[in-house]
Amino acid sequence: MNNEMITDDEITIQWVDRKDDKYIVKFESIEVPIEMNSGYYNSMIKPLYN
Repeated sequence: MNNEMITDDEITIQWVDRKDDKYIVKFESIEVPIEMNSGYYNSMIKPLYN
């Protein structure tokens, strides 16, 4: 599990857990972790690093 905080003006990720080709992402502002496929995760995370 990645406990590193990733922040942007509108989104903060508390942690990310990878299981096979799925990612479980816990956003600070959303109570329930969200499961997404690798394509969606990569398209969402890339702008946060730029």
